[in-house]
Parts: sequence; C-alpha cells; structure tokens
Amino acid sequence: MFPSSSESLPTLAVRQMHYRGLTFSGTVHGTNYQYQSLVGIDNPPIVSGDVQRALDQGEQAGLDVYQGRDITLQQAIVAKRGQSSAAADLELEEASQAMGAVMAVAGDTEYPLYIQRPSGLYACMARPRKHNFTEDINMVLAKGGVATSLWHATDPRWYSCPTQLESVGLPEPSGTEGLKFPLEFPLSFGGGSAGGILECNNAGSFEMRPILTFTGPCKNPVVQSLLIPGEPSLGFNITLEPGDTLVLGTDYQTVIYTPNGSPFGAPARKTAMKTNTWFNFPPGMNKLLFTTSDSVAVAGTLTAEWASARPSL
Repeated sequence: MFPSSSESLPTLAVRQMHYRGLTFSGTVHGTNYQYQSLVGIDNPPIVSGDVQRALDQGEQAGLDVYQGRDITLQQAIVAKRGQSSAAADLELEEASQAMGAVMAVAGDTEYPLYIQRPSGLYACMARPRKHNFTEDINMVLAKGGVATSLWHATDPRWYSCPTQLESVGLPEPSGTEGLKFPLEFPLSFGGGSAGGILECNNAGSFEMRPILTFTGPCKNPVVQSLLIPGEPSLGFNITLEPGDTLVLGTDYQTVIYTPNGSPFGAPARKTAMKTNTWFNFPPGMNKLLFTTSDSVAVAGTLTAEWASARPSL
C-alpha cells in the first residue's frame, strides 16, 4: 500500500532516507548519519507458479509474481568534529539511540520509508526487522561506527511521492437510469476531471491498486474504467446520504460504508452489483467514469487516491 495523501513529506538530500520522523543516511556534511550502502531497492524476488510435468521433461508454466522486499542500509553513525571528547560521546550515543528508537518493533503496522533519489522522492510501506550498531574501539577513538538496519515491505512496489488525490462530481442526470449510453463524443477531459470523468495517471512502470471513495448524496454509485479492455466497473446498490462514504480498497477488494459523523465504518460488500469486476491502475493514463441512478442533480462525488508505482528504483 502507498503512503496516505495526508502524510507530510520530508525534505531530503539525494540518498537521504526518512522513517518515523528521523532523517538519516545521505552524504550531507556535518550530519550524524553517513550513507555507505543500500540493498533491496531493485526488483524483489519472484515467486513462480511453475509445476513439474508429471513423468515428463520440463514444467507447466505458472504465474510469476513478486514477493515482498527486504531493504538493508549500512551507514556510519558519527559525532560532529570540533567538540570535546565527552560532548562527542554524548552526541554519538544520542544519534545511535534515535536510530534504534525508529527501528523498534512495529507489530503489523507498516510506516512510509522515504528515499530521495536523483529522479525524485519515493516511498514504500515497511516494518523494522533488524538493527545493530556494534560498540567497538572506533566508537571510543573515532567517535563513530557502522550501523546496519533492515526493513521488510510486504508490498513490492516503490511509489512516487506525493500520493495523488483527485475528485469529480456527477454529470447532469439523464433520466432515472443515470448517464445514457452510448456516450456522445468528444468528452471533455481537461484539468484532471470533467463532469463524471476523472483522469488518473500512473506515471510508473507497474500496476497499482487505488483507493476509490464515493461520497453522498447519491444513489447506486458506479465507477467504470474506460481505458481497460472490457471497461470493468464497480457499482453498489446503496443510497448514500449527504456526507456518507463508501470506500473501495482495490488491493484487498474491501468495501467500507461509513455514515456521516460516525468514527467507524462497516463492511458493505453485500451491496455490490452482480456485474462488478475489480480493476487496478495499469501504467499510463486511467480514465474513470462516475455515474449514479439519480434522476435529479445531486452533489455526490468520486475521489481517487493513488501513487505512481514501479518495482525498482
């Protein structure tokens, strides 16, 4: 999963990283953390579904998919020069403790791990799995040492930052069945959205799974992907009152209904239309059509949250 669009993005130099409020790595002079090596930003391991042919040579071709990824950083943690030995010892200890604190066990919660590359800022959602900073004579004499930190990300994708968030309202109603087909062209796609149309560009090289949110008032909302072969759609037999939301998580195919003002939502997959086909955002432009069965103009909206994805940096 990608970082939320509400996340505050760090300002980093090239090869600096940021996790749970701490900036580290990089080659910025005068900082406590200095980059040495980084492993795990390329393509993650592949899980193959190939099966050996029974009593025969070769295999039956199966589906190849990516595993999660491990990211291992080696960096020097050092005290700044030009201070007393006691002050340097204290600064080194505080810097090493700060790194150890953000690498503390996180249960099943994944946090954004940000990396600044020459081409931009990227992130994956990750959990700490290992961290060590061995105390040796270098810490005593040179006021520094080498730390190794490992994160695990269950999602193999790297996401471009910032995460995108776009909304669109409904077109003018055309009777009790909503928008009439066939559509009359040309449609207007300017400015990211026209009435009922939302443009979402996955500028990466790999498919990703957006979060789609219907907000009421509207009746029986439908979102259709116009550029994917077959034009798959997701529709729901539900009436959303003003401020109600129906959130579609396309990764795990979840449907959560939250009444206006409630802090909690409830599963609502039972409202799904029988014609539903779940879809992702492939690389390139994705155009979504938002319709309802309302016969009068209503203020319902469709919101898409997504980030451009790639398997390696």
